[in-house]
Amino acid sequence: MINIVSEKNIKNGQIISKKQLEVLLSKDNAKIYEVIRVINGKLIFLKEHFSRMKESIRLSGLEGVLNFGDFVKSAKLLIEENEF
Repeated sequence: MINIVSEKNIKNGQIISKKQLEVLLSKDNAKIYEVIRVINGKLIFLKEHFSRMKESIRLSGLEGVLNFGDFVKSAKLLIEENEF
């Protein structure tokens, strides 16, 4: 099982709790996630993380569209909600 550190997480642009994410991960076989380093509230190497996430989605064969604006918005929301 994945060790989830953050109390608040993102699913499809919405905040969900750590518990909700644990339940989701236990039920769903398709899991793609990206860990982004944050230093002093700033996202590090965000474009590279975005590229890896898009490639993971493509390689998995999952359907879906990920755009950079939504990716940044979700990452910033997580920083605010988790007080990083």
